[in-house]
Amino acid sequence: MSMQEILLRFIAGGTAVVLISALGRLKYELISGLFVLFPAVTLVSFYFLGQSAGSETVGKVALFSIYAVPTPIAFLLAFYFLQQRLPVTWALFWGVLAWLVAALVLVVLNTKFFHIT
Repeated sequence: MSMQEILLRFIAGGTAVVLISALGRLKYELISGLFVLFPAVTLVSFYFLGQSAGSETVGKVALFSIYAVPTPIAFLLAFYFLQQRLPVTWALFWGVLAWLVAALVLVVLNTKFFHIT
């Protein structure tokens, strides 16, 4: 990974975090909720992957990314329901655990049945 790529990922990720936080504080929860899912890091990653590995590789990664859509849904559902009952840090912990379980299930399913990549 080049220094340019690292810097661009850092700027994209940091900008997204700052904008989401600012929008949330300004009571624009809907826009903030949409922006949380803006693919800033994915956009930068796909760009550099396409440049270094070519369109066939980035196409395979994009296809598996579509297949992996249930993982952030698992995180969001776990976090949403648990944040009402637990401190935010614990809800985040359990949300990440839900993401990991969903990711593991998808990897196993892909290995045994789908063979996407």
